[in-house]
Amino acid sequence: MLTPLILAMLSHALPASQRPPTDAAVERRVEEILGKMTVEEKIDYIGGYRGFYTQPIARLGLDPYKMSDGPAGVRNYGPDTAYTSPVTMAASWDPELARRVGRSFGLDARQRGVHIVLAPGVNINRVPMNGRNFEYLGEDPYLASQLVAPWIQGIQGEGVIATVKHYAANSQEHGRWNYSMDVDERTLREIYFPAFEAAVKKGKVWSVMCAYNLLNGVYCSENKWLLDDVLKKDWGFQGFVMSDWGAVHSSIPVANGGLDLEMPGPQFLNRRTLTPALQDGTVSQATIDDKVRRMLRAFVSMGFLDRKQERPELPAESPEGAETTYQEAKEGMVLLKNDHNILPFDARKVKKIAVIGPNGHPAVWGGGGSAFTTPFRAISVRDAIAAAVPGATVTFAPGMVASSSESFGTARFQTESGANGLTAEYFNNKNLEGTPQVTRIDRRVNAHYENAPAPGIERTNFSVRWTGTFTVPETGDYEIVARGDDGFRVWIDGKKVIDEWRDQAAFDAMATLHFAADSTHSVKMEYYQGEGDAEIHLGWRKVSGRSIDEAVNAAKDADAVVVSVGFNPRLEGEGDDRTFRLPKGQDDLIKRVAAVNRNVVVVLNAGASVDTTRWLDKVPGFVQAWYPGQDGNRALAAILFGKENPSGKLPISFDRRWEYSAAYGNYPGDPEKRVKYAEGIFVGYRHYDASKYKPLYPFGFGLSYTTYGYSNLTVTPMRSHEPQVRVEFDVRNTGKRTGDEIAQVYVRAPKGSVPRPVKELKGFSRVRAIRPGASKHVVVTLDSRAFAYWDVAKKDWVVPHGEYRILVGGSSQNLPLSGSVRL
Repeated sequence: MLTPLILAMLSHALPASQRPPTDAAVERRVEEILGKMTVEEKIDYIGGYRGFYTQPIARLGLDPYKMSDGPAGVRNYGPDTAYTSPVTMAASWDPELARRVGRSFGLDARQRGVHIVLAPGVNINRVPMNGRNFEYLGEDPYLASQLVAPWIQGIQGEGVIATVKHYAANSQEHGRWNYSMDVDERTLREIYFPAFEAAVKKGKVWSVMCAYNLLNGVYCSENKWLLDDVLKKDWGFQGFVMSDWGAVHSSIPVANGGLDLEMPGPQFLNRRTLTPALQDGTVSQATIDDKVRRMLRAFVSMGFLDRKQERPELPAESPEGAETTYQEAKEGMVLLKNDHNILPFDARKVKKIAVIGPNGHPAVWGGGGSAFTTPFRAISVRDAIAAAVPGATVTFAPGMVASSSESFGTARFQTESGANGLTAEYFNNKNLEGTPQVTRIDRRVNAHYENAPAPGIERTNFSVRWTGTFTVPETGDYEIVARGDDGFRVWIDGKKVIDEWRDQAAFDAMATLHFAADSTHSVKMEYYQGEGDAEIHLGWRKVSGRSIDEAVNAAKDADAVVVSVGFNPRLEGEGDDRTFRLPKGQDDLIKRVAAVNRNVVVVLNAGASVDTTRWLDKVPGFVQAWYPGQDGNRALAAILFGKENPSGKLPISFDRRWEYSAAYGNYPGDPEKRVKYAEGIFVGYRHYDASKYKPLYPFGFGLSYTTYGYSNLTVTPMRSHEPQVRVEFDVRNTGKRTGDEIAQVYVRAPKGSVPRPVKELKGFSRVRAIRPGASKHVVVTLDSRAFAYWDVAKKDWVVPHGEYRILVGGSSQNLPLSGSVRL
């Protein structure tokens, strides 16, 4: 909520018609509208409309309020700024940058008339394979909490509702529709809840999205303890809870469980199910009223009823957004290895540069699924390096065959009668039932449906069947590749080879088959679309392995080699988890290139750690670039050639082996579809601190082109009704280049009656632009939560008496300063 001081300031700055309403004025207007609504209108209002809108009620001045996916851009309505993956922002450890990103999001949304942005996401990184780790803010609840609040404030400050998601414990995509995440209350309160709590209490977020999964055996969408007791009562949340798309599975339990808005439409919360429930008292009118009241409160508070949301005077391609995403990438890329100071490359000496790897060109700017944003433009690693070093010769070799998805636009098919294309049958239902509404020939299956797919077919809830043949020219192995949002399945010669028949974000699948030369094969593909985005693709191509030799030859003659590898939107994204190992062939590519050139730097695109054991000891340089957004590779080139000094630090522990991870043995779930979070609070560095195993790179780690020293620590208790401690110290640049250092403060609790982590992050500061030889003084204040744990018996935070150690330094494993305070 706006404070009285801010409201007073705004009242003098704005004309009366534009001043933000007071809380009392909001509540009066909400009750006035609510009092005019019929019971039927109230029921209608708690179900979505046309996939990405709220229900309109024209007679009451309630328009359909428009939503857009996040959290890497306002993506649903044509090209937009493609921001970095949020984990990149987390690696910047920069709350003010998070606020700036939020502001840019808000302006992009207003330009497109969007009222509600489905961002930010704050699920904790529990396993590196989670397909959506790149969308989130790392493994530490304190770091995530410090970033999510300003991000939300930035979005909502521009008159757009932010939606924090996915509440709660949605830390894997595998089984997200029907797996139960079994987590004890202390672990939820200390690890998985704090970022959501900060979003509510500090960010004042207006919307919370519940997760698909079950929590302790109950779907999140109908978990009364989660939605009512914790969120609304304990934290005082005043806004509304929406479901993720298709996350509702019942009517009465959901209505009574705390969910306020079913998306994308009223499949379960509708007149048919709720009218009799109101009549027999199973659901009370007060319960329905509360849902509507929460939605109206948010819409009135944000001014939706009093102005047009769209701001067409703003540029669709935002210069501010482009600069913001560059800043995100510059601050968030992490230099992990720099043996023999191979970096920065000296542009005066490096005249021949080889960019090698599948991610080197074209650009890979983001992960997949509902976070994927199509930019107006994006620069690749190859092109960014060529632009940064115009006097050098830049050679590119992908090192492996082109992306399988290229076959979507080149694969040839024939109908049974021999015409070019496939026979397509379109149905106005999701189950291919009845007589097709439209039958025609489609040359290929390669469509992203912005509008209805065929005349007379609805934009949503349709299905299609394609049939025909294809002929292969040579004997060999062939890949059958498909991608779809939602369900799809493929038969070759009558045998089902791909089966992904489920609601999902865009998802890739592939089958490899052996065919003889000049042989013809039948193909059938079926597809259905539910709500939201719609796309479907089918292709085939011969498997080839020629291009790794081209890459090795390019590397032999180069002064420096940049190997750009990792995942991409088709391999890491919503709907499923990825592998811990790099995609097929990439390990071998790195090893073969490193065998012919000593000046190799590996640049990784991934949302979390990967298996590096096969090649890391063979290369001197390693940069974690995450997903850098549309302009991020310009920042990468600037870092590689020393125009920028790397300053990002890991918001995760970079696992040496998956087997060393805290969740190993309790992922992806047991035969009963239950995932036991048996590690409890010991996630990430909390686990490694207590384990005989160590990460490859620790939480908070990141190299720079300069070095830093820490000194003059003081720890001072502050007079307050609750424990507060003032921590002060100096950071000195002991190297030869100006740089930013991320100073971190950890707390070690005294031994007590419950297990506590060895230490926990409880403060940090991005110390900017420290010149060589200069020092800057840093002050960090620790509040009572820095020393507390959740007492399950007392149902409250407790600060035990005793001596607490205060540890300060540049990473979780580099803490040269130590002090203490007795509480």
